[in-house]
Amino acid sequence: MEQLLTISKIVFCVFVPLSIYYILIKIVRTAILSTNRWISLDDINFILLASIIIALASFQNSLLIKILFFVPVLIYTLLLWIDAIIFYLYSFEINKRNLAEFLNDYKTMFYYSTRSNELIKRYPWILFALPLSLIMIISIFFRSELPNVHTFVMPIVFIVSIFVLQKFSQSVLRNIILFTMIIIPNFIFSEQIISLMRSIPNSIMALLFYMILAIILILNIFKKTADHTFFTILSYFRKFLRENKLLQNSTIKIKKEHNKLITLKRFNHTPTKYFGLLKGANVILITVESLGQKYIKENINLRLPFMNKIAQGATISKNHYAISPHTNQFLTHLFSSNYTPNNNYLFLELLHNVNYNTAFISSADLNICETNELIRQIGFQNIIDRNSLGKVNNRKGDYVLLNSINNNKDLYKNSPCFIQLLTQQSHYPYSVVNKKQFNNYSNLDLKSKYFNAIEETDFVLEKLFNELSNLISLEDTLIVYLGDHGESFGELGYKSHSNSTINAQIQVPFYLKHKNLKPQTVQYSTHFDIMPTIMDLLGIKYQSMHQGVSIFSDELSLPPLYYSMIKKDNAPANVKLRLNNESIMIDRVLDYNLKIDDNDNIIKHLSKGEIVYYHTLIYRMLLERNLIYS
Repeated sequence: MEQLLTISKIVFCVFVPLSIYYILIKIVRTAILSTNRWISLDDINFILLASIIIALASFQNSLLIKILFFVPVLIYTLLLWIDAIIFYLYSFEINKRNLAEFLNDYKTMFYYSTRSNELIKRYPWILFALPLSLIMIISIFFRSELPNVHTFVMPIVFIVSIFVLQKFSQSVLRNIILFTMIIIPNFIFSEQIISLMRSIPNSIMALLFYMILAIILILNIFKKTADHTFFTILSYFRKFLRENKLLQNSTIKIKKEHNKLITLKRFNHTPTKYFGLLKGANVILITVESLGQKYIKENINLRLPFMNKIAQGATISKNHYAISPHTNQFLTHLFSSNYTPNNNYLFLELLHNVNYNTAFISSADLNICETNELIRQIGFQNIIDRNSLGKVNNRKGDYVLLNSINNNKDLYKNSPCFIQLLTQQSHYPYSVVNKKQFNNYSNLDLKSKYFNAIEETDFVLEKLFNELSNLISLEDTLIVYLGDHGESFGELGYKSHSNSTINAQIQVPFYLKHKNLKPQTVQYSTHFDIMPTIMDLLGIKYQSMHQGVSIFSDELSLPPLYYSMIKKDNAPANVKLRLNNESIMIDRVLDYNLKIDDNDNIIKHLSKGEIVYYHTLIYRMLLERNLIYS
């Protein structure tokens, strides 16, 4: 009986700090996707199980049995920590596919070290949350052989933690409180606290444990009928253990009106009434990083004089969509006009055949995410990024684009030219170079930084075009202005981009402007349609089949399928299926199965039968578009 009471006491003492550790990890994990930050019943079940395993293992005499008990708990603790950091930095869950793809590109890892600094500034305690928890577990493992482990390790951890707090802290009081939340529970197992704990009768500690255990058991009884997120959200560790593949049910019969959505709709080039209207004109395609239409519409105080100048007298798409909210996907869809290119990038080759000089100029480092290699495959003759633009007047951010005026003026002067400009400052974490001038939004939140960055980028682009007017005739230049994708700040729980198909991430501005092109408005378009539109205006015919058509074509229509760059097992994690004035959106990271309207308002949560049906339909559509991954 006494041994049982002692085990119960240890379980209680482990359960409390592990619960705090899990909550802190979950705060970091949910910073990008604003899901439930607090602990769920499934989390509690796993923490309780881990606590019981640790307590039982501490009484085992066999070293091998101890190791068999402790290793799963250590792996569990480590995986939670790694998953939280990886998800914060890159918006994907730990699984074999995502890690393999990411680790294959070491330059991307180096690039995201800047986001790591931001993570440490925001959550400095993440650095020592794992070590302290592991120390607690290991100290129990060696409770007889190494009883004074905390005496040696805790001072070192304390010094390192204080250094981190002083260097990166944004709120000293907040970080001290969080630091205390981590330190105090772990000191429970130091010799000083253990002596005090031993003075408390085992029966009292055991009683506290049995009360907690009874509450957990009662909650599990009610779990089957409850629909609150506390009961329904699965533990991250359960997601580690099980596959969550998108599957089809072979017995499901697809409705007649949906069958046509499965088959990929392709178009050959059919000249419109505007065919050849701008033959021989220069083309400058301005791509503003992460520029979503949502915040342009909602924020009337956003100062974008250059964009507004382009919009005046331009052909405008009221509803223009990215197919997938990521720059590499944008480039793929733009220049292949297909979901997957199969190395069929035709458009620039056709431009070269009629003596166009092509260049891709960006203020970003194009080595990140292998974007440089993708642009080479697309066929640009000249690729210039911030590494090759050179340092002139110590310019930073998007200002380095101005260096192309002096360093690469031949690219503009060799007409006709097709030049794509890609900015960078409005990409997370939203940098501002001239903070004195661009501080219209003074709040410290990310959205304010985003707005300030967009305003500065707009200023740079206006300055660039003023200088460009001395090199080429802007009168005979087709200006194409758009965002590669949007950005979200908490809508339906999503932040940043790449992880969702909500409008905030896929709806972007799209303007076409030339003095000979009559201003008009089209109701909708996608990135698939941009190059077919440009080729039609330039009078260049092509014979291959594509998803997109000219926005002036009678065949113009919206594709039904949109998907996230983030993957989950065998398919995109988030997929949207557009059906008339409503959509089906599934998300296998957040376990969403929703019917939403055109403004992303939730109409209903799908029933179990509807989930099976639409998962089957979406699976078959993805398979047809080569978006099911083996």
